[in-house]
Amino acid sequence: MHDETPQLFTTALTPIALPLGAQPLADADPRPIQAVTIVDGATLTCPPDAVVLGVGVQSSAVLALVREAVRVRASAVVVGRAVDPGKAAAALAAEHGTTILRLADGVTWQRAATAIASLLQGVRRPVSGIQALDEVPDGDLYALADVICDLIDAPVTIEDRNTHVLAFSARQDEADFVRIDSILQRMRPHDYVETSMDAVLSSPIPVYLPASRTADGRDVMPRVAVAVRDGMHLFGTIWAVVPGPLPAEQERLLTEAARVAEHHLRQATAQEDTSYLEDRVSALLDGRADAPEAASSLGVGTPALVICVETSGSDVPAPAGDLAGYLTRLAWRNRICSALTMHLQGAGIPAVAASVAHRVYAIASLVQHAETEILAACTQFNGLVGTRTPVYVGLGRPALSVEDFRRSREDADVAARTLRHVGGPRRVASVSDLLVDSLFVELKGKVEAGERGPSGAYERLLAYDRNRGARLVETLCAWLDAFGDVTTAAGSCGVHPNTFRYRLMRVEEIGEVDLTDPEERFALNFQRRLFRAG
Repeated sequence: MHDETPQLFTTALTPIALPLGAQPLADADPRPIQAVTIVDGATLTCPPDAVVLGVGVQSSAVLALVREAVRVRASAVVVGRAVDPGKAAAALAAEHGTTILRLADGVTWQRAATAIASLLQGVRRPVSGIQALDEVPDGDLYALADVICDLIDAPVTIEDRNTHVLAFSARQDEADFVRIDSILQRMRPHDYVETSMDAVLSSPIPVYLPASRTADGRDVMPRVAVAVRDGMHLFGTIWAVVPGPLPAEQERLLTEAARVAEHHLRQATAQEDTSYLEDRVSALLDGRADAPEAASSLGVGTPALVICVETSGSDVPAPAGDLAGYLTRLAWRNRICSALTMHLQGAGIPAVAASVAHRVYAIASLVQHAETEILAACTQFNGLVGTRTPVYVGLGRPALSVEDFRRSREDADVAARTLRHVGGPRRVASVSDLLVDSLFVELKGKVEAGERGPSGAYERLLAYDRNRGARLVETLCAWLDAFGDVTTAAGSCGVHPNTFRYRLMRVEEIGEVDLTDPEERFALNFQRRLFRAG
C-alpha cells in the first residue's frame, strides 16, 4: 500500500502478522490493486491484482481461499476480524506476495469495500466518525440522502449548485408541494429559490427557514438547508423538511453530513449528466438513428451484451395518485443503477448503466471478458442487493455491432421478465438458458390477453376436482412427473399403488382421454405447464 492510501482504508483493514519463520517473497515489488471481488463459491474468477473479500469465509476455509488467490495472482485477501487464517495460509500468502488483511474492530464489509473502491479511484474520502455516513458508497447520493434522513429524522433532498435535485430520501409523504415539485421537475420552484438561496449560501452552518406562504396562497413547511462546499467552491445544497428548528445534536450531524457530502457530490459531478447518459443509452438500446454516435460518446464498443435488472414490480404502473410509491421506485432504480455500475467496474468489467423505461440497463463489454464472467459478476451483484426485495437480472445475447444492441436489449428484457414470472430460486440467467421458460411466459401472456383458459380434457379434470373436491389433476401430474411409473407416483401422493391406479383410471374416464396416446399426454402436460397447475 502507498502512503497516499485514504485514511478510511487504513483504518478499515489491519494486516495479519506473518507466522514465526515465514518470510515475504524476496525482492518483491509492491503489488498494485486493479479490482475488488467478493468470494462466490470454491473457485475465484477475478482479474489479476484484485483484492479478494472473503465475506463469510471461516477460519477453516482460509487456506483454500489463499490457494485460489495465489492461483489468480490476487494482491490481497481480506478476512473477517474473528477469522484466524492459520500459519499455513499466512506462510503461503507470504511466499507468493499476497497480503492477508483483516477487518478492523467495528468495521463492516460494506465500509471496507467502499474504502477499497475509493482507493481504486484515487480518491481521498473524509472520515466523519459517524459509521452510517462513512459507509455510504462513493457517489451514491440516494444512500447518502437516506442516511441523513435517519440522522436528523426528516425527509431530505440533495441538489447541485444549480438547484437541480440529484437525490432524495424516503418519507416523501411528510413533505409539501415544494418538495414534490422539486423531485418531479428535478428543480425547486423559482420563487422559492429566490427567497431562500442567499441566506443558505452565505452561511457556514445549517440555516432554518420558517414556514411561509407562496404568492398564490399555498403553505410552505419549515426547512433547514446547508451549503455543500470546499472552501469557496460550491458543490450543492442539502435540504430537509422539518417541524421546527433542529436540536443542537441534529444540527451538528447535518453539518458533518454536509462535509462528507462534498466528497460524494464531487464524485457525482465528475460523472456524466444523468439525463444525458439515459438519452445516450436509450439511443443504443432502441436502435435509433443516432445509435453509432451514442456508442462513440459513451465509449461503448463491441462485442458487448445488455443486462436488464427488474424488481418484483418493475413493470406494474403505480396506482393513480400513488406519488410516494412512484418516488420510492424511482429512487430504488437509481440506486440499483449506481450499484450495478460500481460492481461491474469493481470486477474489472467496463460497463455503463442507466435507468430507462422503468428498468435498469447496463451494457457490459465482452472485449476482455467472457459471458460467463459477466454472469458470475451479476450473480454476485444480485446476492448483495436482492436480499430484501427480489431482483431479477437478465442477460441478452452478445451484440457484435451497434445495430445488435436493440436485439440484445430485447433478449435481456425477456430473460428478466421470465425469471420474475417463473419464480423459484434462480434470479440471474442469460436468455439462451431460458428458451423454453420464455416461450411459455410469452404464450401465457397471449392466452390471458385473449381471455382464454384450459380446454378439453384438462379443463374437464379441473372442473371435476373443483366441484367434487377430488384430486385427479394431482394424480395426473404425479404420473406425468414419474414418467408413468405408478409406484413412484403413488409414493409422491402418499397412497397405495392400487389406489393410484384407480384414480388414474378415473382420470381417463372423467377427462375422456387416452393416456397411452403420446399426443394426448403432450397436450395435457403442455396445458398443465402453461396454466401452472400441479
